[in-house]
Amino acid sequence: MIVSKKYQNLLVLLLSIAFIGINLFFIIEEIYWFLFLPLAIIVVVLYFVSLDAVLLMITLLTPLSVGVTMGGGSFGLAVPTEPLLAGVSLLFILRLIFNADYDKRIIKHPLSLVIILYLFWIFITSIASEIPLVSFKFLISKNLYYEKDCTA
Repeated sequence: MIVSKKYQNLLVLLLSIAFIGINLFFIIEEIYWFLFLPLAIIVVVLYFVSLDAVLLMITLLTPLSVGVTMGGGSFGLAVPTEPLLAGVSLLFILRLIFNADYDKRIIKHPLSLVIILYLFWIFITSIASEIPLVSFKFLISKNLYYEKDCTA
């Protein structure tokens, strides 16, 4: 379907006016998270267009990340790097499920076996932890960093 330039410009104009109107409403209501929507859309597109750019962005943003605590200080998150790493891990897992073109020799490597054993031990000790939420967050964080190394 080929749309003429006139209708494309009209569509962009209408979407821009709608976005400005919605932003105006959220700013009046003092809800500022909607301002990050264009940035989030760009990052999601980058995940599918250029995963290398996302990994470089994670590398550059790691020293600038800010720790945010939730749940009375028992749960922390480094923003924006940990959510970006979670996205890379999710994409990696989906690629493993749907493509199944992962080199099986990597899993059988002795270093990989030691890492799997280490992560399994963290999982076992997280179950018996005094603060399981923090322990499982540590386990997820370790998984994110190991998967990032595998995708590069």
